[in-house]
Amino acid sequence: MPALSIAVDVCGGDDLDQIAIGIGMWSSSKTLILKVESAVEGVYALSNGLAQAFVSAGDTQKVVRAATRLGRIKIQPPGSGRPRRIKPSIALELPTQMDGKHFVLCDAGGSVEVDEYDLVTFAHAGATYFQELEFNPYQKKVRVGILAIGEGNDKLRPIELQCLELLREVQSFESMGGVEPLQIISGEVDVVICSGRDGNLALKGVEAGAVMEHSIMRQEFNRGVGSRVAGIWVKLIGTRAFTRVRSRLDESRYAGGILFGFEDQHAAIFICHGRSKAKDIYAALERAHSLGDQTGRMQATFKQKLIMYHPDWFPPTKGVA
Repeated sequence: MPALSIAVDVCGGDDLDQIAIGIGMWSSSKTLILKVESAVEGVYALSNGLAQAFVSAGDTQKVVRAATRLGRIKIQPPGSGRPRRIKPSIALELPTQMDGKHFVLCDAGGSVEVDEYDLVTFAHAGATYFQELEFNPYQKKVRVGILAIGEGNDKLRPIELQCLELLREVQSFESMGGVEPLQIISGEVDVVICSGRDGNLALKGVEAGAVMEHSIMRQEFNRGVGSRVAGIWVKLIGTRAFTRVRSRLDESRYAGGILFGFEDQHAAIFICHGRSKAKDIYAALERAHSLGDQTGRMQATFKQKLIMYHPDWFPPTKGVA
């Protein structure tokens, strides 16, 4: 089987018919699809070189558990009694109100319970993604913010304040402290870190906002005869603008977050929403096709950054908790 095949979980997700349609939309001239029936099978295909990437809309935690086969990176933060594996995180690219400006959300749902050291690893994972995709190749420092309920550090929780102190020691970061959604969508921050629970809620909020905006516009332009006529006129003279707006707000463009935190060079796992539609699966396949080989390199770069900036996290150890 060609090395450039992509494994797809055809039994994971809320609507299996949509997954099948998304696969059917994929051009077979680009690469082959390896259909698997579970996260375990998908990870097996990766670890044995049968696929360059694995795409799943199944249960995230099942994918995370299956991915342990790829070997999670081990650390031993100062004061810890024994080494442990880092928490997996999902790094996801999202748009801002600035044209062409994106930010990376990490974690978007990989790990619910986290501590300050986990949040720091999320910052490095998000920064690796941000820099690898060259969202701003001329920027020397990546601006990292902690998702908060208000602007400023007084709204941060204890573990987030401890994380902030650790982030300030990283020379490649410009620590923004606590940031709220308005700052994020305005383009003031490059990487936003948080627990998987908070990140997943934020992601769903962004998507709900985009859906609501489309819905309100349709309602207003259909409120009466005058509104419908105005809507038709605006659409006629502004077709290109409306097309660009729909494109920028289309969440399917950003389907398929990358799961970070693994030793194996084949760790290229792209996680989609359980309710993914065909276009979401298609977009995730596009991302997996273009980033499959890069993802293994990003995992290695991520670990190198942890070792570079936190050498005291990697003492010689035997065994893992």
